[in-house]
Amino acid sequence: MLEKWGYDPLPQYREVAESPVSKPEMAKKYTYILITGVRSPGFFHTENRQVPWLRELQPDPVIEIHLETAKKNNIKEGDWMVVESPRGKVR
Repeated sequence: MLEKWGYDPLPQYREVAESPVSKPEMAKKYTYILITGVRSPGFFHTENRQVPWLRELQPDPVIEIHLETAKKNNIKEGDWMVVESPRGKVR
């Protein structure tokens, strides 16, 4: 059906627009890559953050990084961090 509509019927890999491969100069400033997909039970994006009993289960936001990366950056369990991208930053 896709071919009939003028599209390539087979999937192709396309490098994302802001990867270390497609924008190596940006990768020098933003050295880490965000990988999403893991979700905390009960939360979906920012949904349910205002449900009091769910907030009791996980009152603060969580970031997961590799242990060696944390050591290299002097980050300890429970530390607050700032995550920054070309679009802005969040604590």
